[in-house]
Amino acid sequence: MFWTDIVLFFAGLIVIALAFVLSQRLGNKPVQFGFDKLGLDLKADRLTFVLVVGLVLIGVGVFFRYQNYEAKLHNLDLQVEAFKSEHNKNLESLREELRQFKVYDLGLNIVFPNVPGEDVEKSFEIQIFTKKQNEAFALRDYKPITNFGETFVNLSNLNRGERVRIVALDKRNKTKWESNSDILVPETQIVMTKK
Repeated sequence: MFWTDIVLFFAGLIVIALAFVLSQRLGNKPVQFGFDKLGLDLKADRLTFVLVVGLVLIGVGVFFRYQNYEAKLHNLDLQVEAFKSEHNKNLESLREELRQFKVYDLGLNIVFPNVPGEDVEKSFEIQIFTKKQNEAFALRDYKPITNFGETFVNLSNLNRGERVRIVALDKRNKTKWESNSDILVPETQIVMTKK
């Protein structure tokens, strides 16, 4: 049926061309069709009849060409939607993978209220703990630096969603300091409170 539409189209064109070429031979003799059961009575001259037959052949060819186009279009729409769904799922999966591999560097300014920077530098032992989502806090090797009266620590290779907790011990009077709350990466400053 692949060639049916093309064959009928060209057959209709040939019939119409022959009708014009042979119009003198066909003459004006009437052609009559009657369908009594349908109540239909068709009358035309031979030239008109041949032209109508040619147009019907072309119309049938066009019908065969475009039959079931809505079903095919619907199938193509479904395939496109399935592809979009799969594409979006793959894209979201890749974004999630990128989030997992993305690392952060974080610089913290550790503030001890009412404690001079010189005392922090001489008498405080500061420890940095980090925690991934479902794990316990673990001590890390980050060493804070005190310069010009302020204490800083630079954290590197942190993952998104990782938490940071800072604990300090004042060796003079064994006072323990802890961060007010855990830092959810990437926060930039944390205030310490005396416990």
